[in-house]
Amino acid sequence: MLVKGAENLKKIISTFVLLVLINSAFLSASADDGEPFHGFPSNAVLSVSRLDDTGELIYVGIDFAVFQDEDKDGVFTVKEGKVKRFLTTHTTITVDLGSSDEYEKGVMYKLAMRTLYTPVGLEGTVAGEIIIADYSNGREGWVLIPNSEFIPTYFADSDGDSIIRHTEKWEENRQKYNSGKVAAGQDALVRPYGSFWSGEKFMIEIQTTEEVPAIRVSIKDSSYSTTITASAATSSGAIYQGELWNKVMLNKWGNYIPKELIFTVDAVDDSGTVLETFETAILIDNRDLYYRVKKAF
Repeated sequence: MLVKGAENLKKIISTFVLLVLINSAFLSASADDGEPFHGFPSNAVLSVSRLDDTGELIYVGIDFAVFQDEDKDGVFTVKEGKVKRFLTTHTTITVDLGSSDEYEKGVMYKLAMRTLYTPVGLEGTVAGEIIIADYSNGREGWVLIPNSEFIPTYFADSDGDSIIRHTEKWEENRQKYNSGKVAAGQDALVRPYGSFWSGEKFMIEIQTTEEVPAIRVSIKDSSYSTTITASAATSSGAIYQGELWNKVMLNKWGNYIPKELIFTVDAVDDSGTVLETFETAILIDNRDLYYRVKKAF
């Protein structure tokens, strides 16, 4: 009777609790839907929005876990030491995720939870027996929480600023060019900050969350690359400044059709091993003949 009763309860719970949990937690610093948060959130807030109302179950708390994609193959497994049980009547719980030192940079993590109940009024049940919701999902009751992904990173948030920048003179040219187009009623031809003329020096500025031996910046599918060491230390990392340019870049891209250039940014150690990498893109639009002949700046 005990086993059969517990199995029936699991069926009751599994038909309903998945709906409860599917949007039941969020990161305090979460990104937009589908986009992992690049950084380390200090905590997570779990909220059970609805409880069993059959009268056969008593809510007794939440299990919480951090899952990791350690092999970067899209399969998440529980991170050792990051499983916590909260036996409580509270339905909103703030969880401290610990220190960023406990998490590997560049690895994606995701939060999961499961709701805990104890049965009421079933003959033969043991007082205090805990039944985990939604065993039927094949993950021992764990429900991975949508939009809770985060990736600890060596790279600090740029607050929307491009890490590939114009020289002071070329930025002056861009603004002068835009003013002329606006005055002529040609607003559609205004060049955004991420639009470059072919031949401009690419000025690089990157901030990290901790100092690394070097940052390597390369133009994808080309031989153009530069390696930069820290220019200055900050209270939370370091700043890396440099430039990427070669005279053969003059009029090389985007003369007839704008060309997207993808830059690969690697944090590397003393042996050159890549610790973490990301990509960013700019547009080369070299169709204006006047600026194509500008080589002095």
